Amino acid sequence: MFKKVEVYFVMYLGLMMAYFGIESDIATYKKDLDNALDQVAISKLDGLVNIKNTSQVKGEDDTFFSFELEGDFDPRTLKSHLVFSIDDVDNIKIPLINDRGYVFNSTVSESEFMNPGKQHSVKMEYSVVPIFSDSAKIELESQFKNKKLVDKIISRVYKKGEITNIIDVGLRFTPDDKFTIPVFKISPMQNPLNSIKGLKGDIELFVAGVKNKNDYQIKINRSYLDKYKVGKIKYNNTSAKIPLGNLISGKIELTGTRKKDGAKYKTYVQINVQKPIWKYPKTHKKIIYTNSPYQFNGTLKYFDGINDLSRYDLHISGLINKNFVGHSFETGEISKTGDVKIQLYIDDNKIDGMYHTFSVIKPPCPEVSFSKNGNIVTVTAVATGKNNKVNNIIVLKGGRKKGRLELISEDSQEKIYEQNIALKDEPKVKLKILIKSNYCDNEKIEKNFINI
Repeated sequence: MFKKVEVYFVMYLGLMMAYFGIESDIATYKKDLDNALDQVAISKLDGLVNIKNTSQVKGEDDTFFSFELEGDFDPRTLKSHLVFSIDDVDNIKIPLINDRGYVFNSTVSESEFMNPGKQHSVKMEYSVVPIFSDSAKIELESQFKNKKLVDKIISRVYKKGEITNIIDVGLRFTPDDKFTIPVFKISPMQNPLNSIKGLKGDIELFVAGVKNKNDYQIKINRSYLDKYKVGKIKYNNTSAKIPLGNLISGKIELTGTRKKDGAKYKTYVQINVQKPIWKYPKTHKKIIYTNSPYQFNGTLKYFDGINDLSRYDLHISGLINKNFVGHSFETGEISKTGDVKIQLYIDDNKIDGMYHTFSVIKPPCPEVSFSKNGNIVTVTAVATGKNNKVNNIIVLKGGRKKGRLELISEDSQEKIYEQNIALKDEPKVKLKILIKSNYCDNEKIEKNFINI
């Protein structure tokens, strides 16, 4: 993981090499800088792949492993192996198979080990395509103070594709250990289960101490069945999903039973149904100027997990008529004036009250201010909006130009200009100027000054 100072140091070295003309090293510097910045971005991912729960079931001549994973990744892209080794020397690799969602299983036979009587460490080797969450992007933008740079870094990381790593599973495994009855346990993958009023939902469970879906069953107290409109439970080998057709705040009691020995485990899932609230309302602009793009992030508070965000759709109407799959979108430059409405849908259900409107208008006339030093007046003109610029400042009365019109600073949405004017040598002067800009060609402004 790279710290801020390390990244800035690499950038500093590159600038020095460029300054002294060490051209042979510049290409290497640029490559190293890109790699350093990519590592900073990856470090912001909330633990790319983490192990949340594990299960180990010993059979007569094999062992079944199951893992519940979590992190900033799409489980469909995960390729993983368990690595069993003695004294850090790789002994055997066994592929992990996806059970469902973030649950992965693997079975390893005792006969595959050269030294089954010795203790082995267990690690997980994986390659996966990362997902940059909104919080990770915001943290990077805060650190680099440059959204375009962050977008470029993230784009480059995505272009590289899979990221490879190896993590310690936290187990010590002896293949020929005697059979012991494993602990049976059911664990909610999301607890509390946060959702939005009016939506359906699923309780997802990780099941430890079993090998396949016929080894256990889940029961729900009858009093919850109608209240939550509980659907048919979907069993997988070491995971289960309970569909809920009606989500209301409360607590649901679940009881799991292992059929082989009757072992039971009881747990509760807290359900919190929230009123929908935008997570990033301060970023929702209400006005933009023509020829500008527009970005919108429709994420809701308490409903912002990777699986949650996959349920979002945004329906756009007005000046733009288009639907976007996902929680955010970005337009190209909008050349026409008009209004746009963005309506949030989740699971194809319109979320009442969760819409945003913005207007596209022509850029205004430049905002003008004056400052005086002796008989010199500095006129500052701020042209707002993409492609808006001040072409000329003409003195109509009360003085004469001193020097040229200068562009002091600019970004994609604003340009700041300054023009110095020497006032007439009179006690009281009425200065009258004409501002010529792209959208206001004849903006006349008067200002009275006193010469002392």
